[in-house]
Amino acid sequence: MDTIEFQVLLGTLSIFRYITDAFASLSPSSISRILDVHDMVLTMVYVIENEPWKRRGPDGFYVFDSSNPSVWKKLSTDEMYRVHQYEAQAWLAMNNLLVDKETTRKYEYNEFRKDTVLKLSKKLNSMIVNQIPVLADTERYLSQLTIMTPPAQSISKMLYIEQVSSIREGLMKLDFEDVAKDALKNSFHAKSRQQQQDELAELADLFSQLADVAPQV
Repeated sequence: MDTIEFQVLLGTLSIFRYITDAFASLSPSSISRILDVHDMVLTMVYVIENEPWKRRGPDGFYVFDSSNPSVWKKLSTDEMYRVHQYEAQAWLAMNNLLVDKETTRKYEYNEFRKDTVLKLSKKLNSMIVNQIPVLADTERYLSQLTIMTPPAQSISKMLYIEQVSSIREGLMKLDFEDVAKDALKNSFHAKSRQQQQDELAELADLFSQLADVAPQV
């Protein structure tokens, strides 16, 4: 994975956090995709657990610096206990997912989900809560989750009818790098300069004809 792709992926944490800020105003199908289709609750647990914005080197820890993406910044002793910007976005998104009323009402827990979410308890310490006070709600939620018993069987879910852009879905399955290479080879380089000039002349003639038949204002 190159630096630009990695930076974009980390940037999606901020975008997703802002989406969760408006969680209550999302459509039911969007909420279902976030909670059920993609299970972003567990996904964010894995993100926080693995800390992709941080690396361990032979001489200490390094953090990804968005201001200078080509260099990973070495953390000093004081910075080791400071919440990084990407870490903060991940925790804020996680807090929104856990304490939001829509999530608590619609997210169905089982033993696996419960055990996975409770892994956050090892990560969420007083130093993080002191820097992001709103996470006290997450801390309280995790305490309540500890004593919760997941239902023995699945709760029946509501049926959502969702409009899907079939053309867009088909386009997203394409390998755009291959499409670009094919266009470069067969569309741009395959034609001679005279052929390109002839096509431009045909287009110019077509526009002239359209201008002639256009209604006069």
